Amino acid sequence: MNKLKCICLAVGTFALLGLAQVSAAYEVDACEVEHEIETMSIVWEEKAPDIMDTLEPAPPPPRRWTDQDVTTLSRMVWGEGRGVSRNEQMLIVWTVLNRLDNGRYGSSIRQIVTARGQFVGYRSGFPVTDAIREVVIYVLEAWDRGEAAKVYPPFARDSNYLYFRGDGRHNWFRARYRG
Repeated sequence: MNKLKCICLAVGTFALLGLAQVSAAYEVDACEVEHEIETMSIVWEEKAPDIMDTLEPAPPPPRRWTDQDVTTLSRMVWGEGRGVSRNEQMLIVWTVLNRLDNGRYGSSIRQIVTARGQFVGYRSGFPVTDAIREVVIYVLEAWDRGEAAKVYPPFARDSNYLYFRGDGRHNWFRARYRG
């Protein structure tokens, strides 16, 4: 029995010594890892500003319209919709842009607006008011961002409108022509 106790005591002692060594090794490794993390953080903080300084913002995409387009559309909106709501005025501008995007009505805003028999309210001598000019620029900027034409029921039920007809108080917008 004494022999068995001695063997158990020896095995237990070796086990405790092994655990102590593993524990001591872990503490050293943990300290080393913590030191490495601190060093890496310092290096990153030192390099981060350099990395950020080299990045430049992407230039904005070029405008697809000119100041002449704003003037042309403003005169057309004055002739076609000076008595309607701001929303309906926006829809008038969107009609021209829908036609331009469609590709069958012309290759420029001016060409579409001045096409024979299309926008009978356009005259080169019509005024360009600040309020209408603001509406025109608002729509052109939305179009540049890739937005679709607006829909304002009951005047426009979908965003693919290419035509409109008015009675002097309101305009109604549609995708298909009705004579």
